[in-house]
Amino acid sequence: MDKIIQTLLEHSDIFIECWNFFITIVGAAITQLLSLKIGTVGATPFLKMWCPKKSKNWYMRVNCILLVIIGATMSYIILEPDSMKTSLCAGLTWCGTLQSLGLSVNTDSND
Repeated sequence: MDKIIQTLLEHSDIFIECWNFFITIVGAAITQLLSLKIGTVGATPFLKMWCPKKSKNWYMRVNCILLVIIGATMSYIILEPDSMKTSLCAGLTWCGTLQSLGLSVNTDSND
């Protein structure tokens, strides 16, 4: 038992970093789920260009996974959150930023 506690204490920084990254992913997933209600396009035009003739559901699922992973990774690298609160906010903001960039690119291309 002492060996387990000692190992956990020695590697607690790694556990905390992994936990913060997981919370960042949760924040990014929340933003992605909320954006589905609005109908943002995200990476769908890019996916349609690279993978044509797929179903609408395929584009929606891959878009969700892609933007959550990219948003969480970017926010974790750029903002370097050090607590649960900052990790959640980082995930919420960067995934929302990616969604709004995709929306603005889509509206500009239709003009």
